[in-house]
Amino acid sequence: MPTPIPDPVHQKAILISFLQLRRAVGWCGIALPIFLFLAFTFQYPHCSLPPSISHFYYTGLGTYFTGTLFAVAIFLFHYRMPEKIDRIAAQVAAVAALVVACCPTNPYCNSCITCIQIEWIPHPIVTKLHYVAALVFFLVLAFFCICLFTKTHANLPETPQKIIRNRLYTTCGYTILICIGILALQEWQWFIQRIPLIKGSSTTFVVESIALLAFGISWLVKGETLWKDAT
Repeated sequence: MPTPIPDPVHQKAILISFLQLRRAVGWCGIALPIFLFLAFTFQYPHCSLPPSISHFYYTGLGTYFTGTLFAVAIFLFHYRMPEKIDRIAAQVAAVAALVVACCPTNPYCNSCITCIQIEWIPHPIVTKLHYVAALVFFLVLAFFCICLFTKTHANLPETPQKIIRNRLYTTCGYTILICIGILALQEWQWFIQRIPLIKGSSTTFVVESIALLAFGISWLVKGETLWKDAT
């Protein structure tokens, strides 16, 4: 029985859906820290900014925080690329995002009744799950940037636009890894004593925001928002 010839229109529809999926993931990553910062500053002008993005879970913006993670997880679960490694990486990142959303970190303030909307102290195991899942999530994102997005089809030449995209992917990937390293150094007392700025009140939020922006930019580029090959 002859192999059916793929319908070009159907193939184009699938390609467009993949590109839209990548763009959606990218915009979620970029919008999360920006929206949280602006909304919290506007809504609670007299309150200190939460020390990390995860701590927004306890504020009035907790629904947006968890909703964004659920949306990213759903998008990643539906990320069905031909190669198995892409699908596995996307599913691991999706599960990690769900764990981060469902297993909150420790609360950062129990005295403020203005911005704190949830009073709940998680179990230590829940907190550890949160941090492990967050680490896995960012590591997989870096893996996407450095190892998966930079691949070129064996039968296609590497275009000038692809070279630019690969440089951007690797820059975003290593930026995420550097951010992970900074977050890890925050727990190293010897390092904190010599560079106290690394343990500043907003350092974690800033570093996490940079990592999410790098993640979002890489997925937008992969969605052909920037440096698209000439047709």
